Amino acid sequence: MKKIFLLFLFFATAFVAKAQTQSKEYEKYDWEKDPKPHVLTESEAKENDLILKDLKIMEYAYNDKGELNLFETVHKIIRLNTDKSIEENNKIYISLREMMEFIDLKARTISKTGKITLLNKNNVKDVENFENSGPFKIFAVEGAELGSEIEYIYTLKKYSSYFGTERMQYTTPRKEVRFDLVFPENLTFETKCYNNFPEFTKDTTITGKIRLTGKCAYIPALKEEKYSAYDADRMRVEYKLAYNKSKPGKRLLTWNDAAESYYTSSYTISSKAKSKVHDFVKQLDLGKLSTEEKIRKIESEVKTKFAISTETKEDYYDVERILKNKYANATGIVKLYMAVFDDAGIDSQLVLTCDRTNKKFDGTFDTWNYLNDYLIYFPEANNFIAPDQPLMRYGFIPATFTNTDGLFIKKVSIGDYETGVSKIKNIPASDYTLSYNKLYEDIRLDPDLGGLSMHIKQTYTGYEAQAYQPIYGFLPDEDKKKLTEALLKILGNEGTVSNAKVSNVDEHSILVNPFMVEGDLKTSAALEKAGNKYLFKIGSLIGPQAELYQEDTRKTDVENQFNHGYYREINFTLPEGYKISNTDALNIDVFDAENNERTMEFKSSFKLDGDKLQVIIDEDYRKINYPLSKFEAFRKVINASADFNKIVLVLEKK
Repeated sequence: MKKIFLLFLFFATAFVAKAQTQSKEYEKYDWEKDPKPHVLTESEAKENDLILKDLKIMEYAYNDKGELNLFETVHKIIRLNTDKSIEENNKIYISLREMMEFIDLKARTISKTGKITLLNKNNVKDVENFENSGPFKIFAVEGAELGSEIEYIYTLKKYSSYFGTERMQYTTPRKEVRFDLVFPENLTFETKCYNNFPEFTKDTTITGKIRLTGKCAYIPALKEEKYSAYDADRMRVEYKLAYNKSKPGKRLLTWNDAAESYYTSSYTISSKAKSKVHDFVKQLDLGKLSTEEKIRKIESEVKTKFAISTETKEDYYDVERILKNKYANATGIVKLYMAVFDDAGIDSQLVLTCDRTNKKFDGTFDTWNYLNDYLIYFPEANNFIAPDQPLMRYGFIPATFTNTDGLFIKKVSIGDYETGVSKIKNIPASDYTLSYNKLYEDIRLDPDLGGLSMHIKQTYTGYEAQAYQPIYGFLPDEDKKKLTEALLKILGNEGTVSNAKVSNVDEHSILVNPFMVEGDLKTSAALEKAGNKYLFKIGSLIGPQAELYQEDTRKTDVENQFNHGYYREINFTLPEGYKISNTDALNIDVFDAENNERTMEFKSSFKLDGDKLQVIIDEDYRKINYPLSKFEAFRKVINASADFNKIVLVLEKK
């Protein structure tokens, strides 16, 4: 997406005309000529592997034409403590994405006795598209053994980017971590650190250059934990170009600059294209509809009639051609939407944000690296659509784009001139009551007490429905049958389904009306004879439940994808002449509250009236984030559902 701004960036950052070519940092950087194996502490020796040195230099430097180039130099030393670490590190992978030129590479292995084995250049291979991740240079190392160290340095010449993100923390502990940002003295780059990475220091003693350095003697490993935003929780650094002395006092690449640029790319179309858009809107016959109904109809029409491509063909940007060919890329489809909403008289604003599980949008630091994903906001309705997400509908955008901030771009007119102005605002999470899975079961024992006959109905709304409802109509009949039976076979693959039906799968029901699955199930999996008693595994009838274990000390806050809830209602008719001896096991109430209001809960209760047993279960999570101090409470609520799973009622004769 950023590529559409390259021309703007060039003019916004016009450089000093008499820029001088200087020596580059990589030209004088080198490894130790006579390396010795590092001495580890007792705890370090127990690690699978350990990064002993992790250095990166990102240097912006002028060439002899006064053009700004970017040079990336990486230096790593990896200690191999186990056979597993040897297996994981005996090949090194270097991404060549955004590379202009491969400058240099050297590598060596240092044995625990100090023997040095240099890289055999014949072992270096170029792979055009490694595992669909773009071009890579891959090389195998020789001499890797227990206690040895792999060391390598490489330099790439890359296309200049005026924004950057560096992750500083990984699943492996790291020592001597250092990141240098070097640039000509007529420019000013700014940095901001997250998750406790130390702030950068500034070195202006280098002639003609400025160096910003962030370093840490030791960064512990951060393992991925369940119900967390792993990437967003890792130490990282954001940096951006902020000033150029050729434009004194003017901050570059601000949020308002972004608004103007995105306005140009997303709102501006030709007069002929506007005429075609008007014809398109006229065919939709929106006149008597409410604003929300108009939005829904426009979204439905576009998402069912137009395909979105990742290609960058000119046809996919041009609204006139998009209307004709029914193909667009993400930027092109946004242009179409904005033009259609404008013609229909619907007040709308373009929003740029990012996935909060990758990084939290920080409006106090104006790096465009946060501007990764499109939304459209409707002030009158106070709601959103995700224009380039075919399986989402009005009111439900990708869940990880909520509970975060975004750049809202409002169209303004100054005489005949139109542009966009920016405002950082919150994109709220939806209420937990909008995303629910409800399960209703009516259960009888077969006359011979050999199994169960069940009538099951499941309903899904909001994000709980999003996995099924938008795609159901596109599935082949056989896959529809498999999905339907899977949702009714709550005991895994056990049992036989009959009379199955699915409701609310038409286009106009998607994420509006509940997705419903209903049918009958016969199974013997939940019933077991024990002497003259029967063991009724009622807990299994809510389906398998996750159990949250935590052997290590929890490091990160809890983060859910979306607020949601579950409701289960089990109605069971006891066989004649039998009673239940342990109904009290059905009473569970585990919750956490703030200001006397529950923020999460698992609550089950029962009523027994003659031979009719009714069990009601409410489970919900009303917040996206729970701080680390609430993790144990969260774990108990999660595990309460797993505890219910284990409940077995004892049926015995009266």
